[in-house]
Amino acid sequence: MSNKILTAVVAAALFAGLYVPSTSAQQERDVMEVMRSQIATQRQALVAENLQLSQEESDKFWPVYRDFQYDRAPLIDRRLSNIKSFRDNYETMTDEQAREIIDSVVQYEEDMLKLQKKYIREFRKVLPERKVMRYLQIERKLDAVIDFDIARVIPLPEDPA
Repeated sequence: MSNKILTAVVAAALFAGLYVPSTSAQQERDVMEVMRSQIATQRQALVAENLQLSQEESDKFWPVYRDFQYDRAPLIDRRLSNIKSFRDNYETMTDEQAREIIDSVVQYEEDMLKLQKKYIREFRKVLPERKVMRYLQIERKLDAVIDFDIARVIPLPEDPA
């Protein structure tokens, strides 16, 4: 996987939700939308570069890929919302706010797994198993790199109690 493109994806992901300066809610949404578009383009380029599909496979794969990314977007938005809630409230967070964030994180993970299972079935209809596995490997690697960098920038606060 190209380190240059991977670095760009990670940088875009970090700036997409964690480094938006204090601005109006509309300005933050605008920045998020631009970043989301850039991430999607870079992610698709990485998949294309590393999956090496035949023309026939490509014709079948990309519509399913686009559907998956479309269905995944609201879940990613929820995840970013959880991260922002933590970031914005960790110093003054109440037990109730912490409970809401925890429950939302767990629900996000359950919903993401359900979506992934659904789309694995769809990818299996259009690609051989080895290519489905390769695609999942690419997706998980991208997600892992982004998760690592997000974890690096989220503070581990002192226990406020």
